[in-house]
Amino acid sequence: MHGKRQFSLFSVVLFLATFSTVLSFYPVKEIGDFFRKAFYILWFLLLYLMFQQNRRVYLDRNILWMILAYAGCFAATRIAIQIGDYPYNSTIGIARHIPYCVFFYSVGNNFVLDREKQITVLRAVLLGTAIISVETLTGTVIALQKNQLGQIMGAAILAASILIKHVNNRSEKVYHVLVAAVCIVSLWLIQSRTPVICLAIVFIARFIRQNNEKKHRFRSVGIAITAIVAFFVAAELHLLDGVLRTFSPDYGRYITVSEALHSKRALDILLSGRITVYEIAINDFKQHPLFGVGPWAYIDNFAFHCLRSGGIVYGLLLLPLVYGIMFGTTSKVFRSETALTSDAYALNKSIVWSFTLFYFLESLMEGYPPIGPGASAFLLWLMLGIGNRSLAEISVAKKSKKKAKTVSEEEP
Repeated sequence: MHGKRQFSLFSVVLFLATFSTVLSFYPVKEIGDFFRKAFYILWFLLLYLMFQQNRRVYLDRNILWMILAYAGCFAATRIAIQIGDYPYNSTIGIARHIPYCVFFYSVGNNFVLDREKQITVLRAVLLGTAIISVETLTGTVIALQKNQLGQIMGAAILAASILIKHVNNRSEKVYHVLVAAVCIVSLWLIQSRTPVICLAIVFIARFIRQNNEKKHRFRSVGIAITAIVAFFVAAELHLLDGVLRTFSPDYGRYITVSEALHSKRALDILLSGRITVYEIAINDFKQHPLFGVGPWAYIDNFAFHCLRSGGIVYGLLLLPLVYGIMFGTTSKVFRSETALTSDAYALNKSIVWSFTLFYFLESLMEGYPPIGPGASAFLLWLMLGIGNRSLAEISVAKKSKKKAKTVSEEEP
């Protein structure tokens, strides 16, 4: 009975902690600040409850590497300031978001793999994002942190698509569809195009992967090629412009997709000047290759942002670390799929794969994902921590099974 109450308390705190983290991005600053303070308290309370259950704290090598990378960025910044090759003396730039990643990864790394706990997290994300989306659609305040809000809404749409597959209640499925639809409309309203593009690619990739699992490789590849060809043909014949103008009367005021296919300048305008700023970033990196040009040299690309703001030092410390954990975890989870076939593991595999791809694509078009800014990538690192905890448990189970088998074979 006591164990049941403990689990119930854990679930409530887990839901509230996740919910508060999402609401910390509420468009009204005062409300967002309140939940930003609340989620720290709730997550630390959750860590305490996990310690009570596990009777130990799990820390894997990824946590150590993240801490060392953060320390390396801090040391490099101090050195750059001392030799006069850094324009600021009070920040370590993009690396300042690493502690968030360490924290949420550590929380996930102390989870015991459980289907209901993961579903609780996704449900909390959906409810919090639904509230933010309604405020965005009906309120008078538009969030200034458009990119962060876009990440959260994109994550909620992914969460909804995963829950639709993994829950059986029809009413709940309808609720998930409605929340996803509201989030899409909200993304359109705040003109956050990057999450929409990333989501489209993730869903296409998921469709192809599912067909590959069913050994329909040629059909899925054929569909993908047909879709790409159809896109360019529609753009060339101005059919795509007509469709987009139907949904948005303002479309084409500055540039159209068809024009962007034939002009670098037009493409640059369509991409919000990203081509120009990428060229600026490359030139700045060439002039300051070791330490970069400073922490506020923002560029809409995670790799360019690291190299421009922190030079080779940040590039070597952050890029292999972040992408290595993301894709390394995903790869290991998929390679271990035959070792554990529980619903909890299947759910975690779907979550890790979807969010890793989503945040990687985000990182190609925004400067902070997949490490932030702030807690906006918390769901990615929480689930990566859970995935690596499950891999460690699988490894222990395999060793125990192998040892038991060896002992049984040695017995006369």
